[in-house]
Amino acid sequence: YPVVGYKEIPFFDEAYQRSRQILIWYPIDPGTKGIPSPDLWDIFDIAVDAPISNPQFKKPVVIVSHGYGGSPHQLSWLVNKLVYNGCVVLGMQH
Repeated sequence: YPVVGYKEIPFFDEAYQRSRQILIWYPIDPGTKGIPSPDLWDIFDIAVDAPISNPQFKKPVVIVSHGYGGSPHQLSWLVNKLVYNGCVVLGMQH
């Protein structure tokens, strides 16, 4: 499986009075070891909190929004392509 960097940033959503996480997928150096993602939708392994590749260079940021009743992980096919083309991808269950 390909490997992507992955990080979750928890926060409290005041408007809906619930805990949420911002999910971040990002490019990492080739050869970085990963683990299988705990989410069954993900088509890649993840390297939790791994350093981003080439941090001295700016990277485009893409925000993905799933459809009604969906999950950002259901867009892993898109996340994978974006990360492997040098983008940082953000998503959130909403």
